[in-house]
Amino acid sequence: MEVRHILLKMCLDIEHFLKVRLIKAVENNVFSPSSSEDGYQIVTDFLTDTGTSDFESRASHISKRSGSIARKIRQNRMNPYCEGLMAKYKSEMPVWVFVEVISFGDLVELIAFYAEKTGLPLPVDLKSVDRVRQIRNAAAHNSCIINDLNTTQKSSAPPFITQFAARAGIGETMRRKKLSNQRINQITHLLYCLRPGGHK
Repeated sequence: MEVRHILLKMCLDIEHFLKVRLIKAVENNVFSPSSSEDGYQIVTDFLTDTGTSDFESRASHISKRSGSIARKIRQNRMNPYCEGLMAKYKSEMPVWVFVEVISFGDLVELIAFYAEKTGLPLPVDLKSVDRVRQIRNAAAHNSCIINDLNTTQKSSAPPFITQFAARAGIGETMRRKKLSNQRINQITHLLYCLRPGGHK
């Protein structure tokens, strides 16, 4: 199996885990007597609430987010694997359907939004998940992920990634050199998310 396929499978495992954890958290709120959550409300809130009181910023953000999701939904109407869901839930969409038709990036935004709204502990570090998203997109589009790892594009590593590499036995000089490489940095974030205990 090619490295690209292995990395894509690892990314998809993380995406599936995030969907399951979010749905479980919403369902727990649905059955809570003190909550008004019904599985639909979180979708509406996500599309309309940006957490800012400035009207212009709010309107711009809502337009950008809803436009992106609307394009994804239009694409899925013609998708044989999603068209049934799209037809059944064309008027209102619960979160357990919504997560199946939005992009990975929108999923990460939704989880961050729900965590801030409800106090849900984040199951993984979302900055790392954004790196995972970048690898997922590269792998899904057949990009040459490990070809020419001497890329000139530089990246910085947060302390928890540096410490993760140190615990794996990577020396300080090697850590500083390799983690500044954008591709190796992203792969390290992927491994961090998949480590034992990485899925909280």
